[in-house]
Amino acid sequence: YNTFDQNRFFVGIKQSINSNLSFDFGYMNVYQQKSNGYQYDMNHTLRLFFYMNSSLASAKK
Repeated sequence: YNTFDQNRFFVGIKQSINSNLSFDFGYMNVYQQKSNGYQYDMNHTLRLFFYMNSSLASAKK
C-alpha cells in the first residue's frame, strides 16, 4: 500500500538578475516511500533554479 509518493520541503532565497531573469538557491528535503510500501528514503539536496519570464504577446507601439 502506497500512502504517498513523496513529500518535499524547500527553503531558499530568490534573486532577480534583471526584469526577465531570476534564480532560486536553497535546501530541499525529499521524503519518499519506496515501492515495497514499508521502507522510506530521505534525501537532503541543494537546489538551483533558473527562471526566465518572456511574453508571447506582441509589444504595443
